[in-house]
Amino acid sequence: MHVYMIICDADVSSVTGTGKYYVGKTVTTDLNKYLKEQLRQANKGSDEKTFLYRAMRKHNNPADWRIHSLMSTLPSDPEIKEWEKELVEMFRCRDHKVGYNICAGGDCPPSPKGRKLSEATKQKHREIALASGFGTIVRPPNAALGRPGVPHSIEHTQKVALANTGKHRTLSAETRKRMSIAHLGNKNVLGKRWHRKETI
Repeated sequence: MHVYMIICDADVSSVTGTGKYYVGKTVTTDLNKYLKEQLRQANKGSDEKTFLYRAMRKHNNPADWRIHSLMSTLPSDPEIKEWEKELVEMFRCRDHKVGYNICAGGDCPPSPKGRKLSEATKQKHREIALASGFGTIVRPPNAALGRPGVPHSIEHTQKVALANTGKHRTLSAETRKRMSIAHLGNKNVLGKRWHRKETI
């Protein structure tokens, strides 16, 4: 069992002047192999270790990343969890200017991503949002806001029509005839196959 530190030399902290780091624990004995697996998981899009994996995707050169063992002689899981907590606190890993840790170490609570909420919880969230005014949009009547099916006002329609007046080209009969001739023999006109007599 290891308590380890992953360091990114490309992401320099404004506080420490060194690369930002992440402290974690693993039962893996080969830490270099473990680091490669973490980089692979990050590039696959996993968000298990959100801040660390985002940094790994941003600085995706493996040469920018190092891993070191901080503790390796701990026999039991409770001990390794306690040391992980101590080291996360000691190195200030949860300070986003310094490190990538999200929680204090040990056993972090499971991610809420993908968790289904009960109807009672959803209703409680709605009530809190409505009470705080969150999500309330004030808009004029008939404002489309880019949504299909909601009509524009008559004034708006007239303004658009006036702005577009004179922008449409009217082709002369001669130009239309030239374009028609140019399209003769075109294999795909409006999704149909057309051929000159000599190609049939």
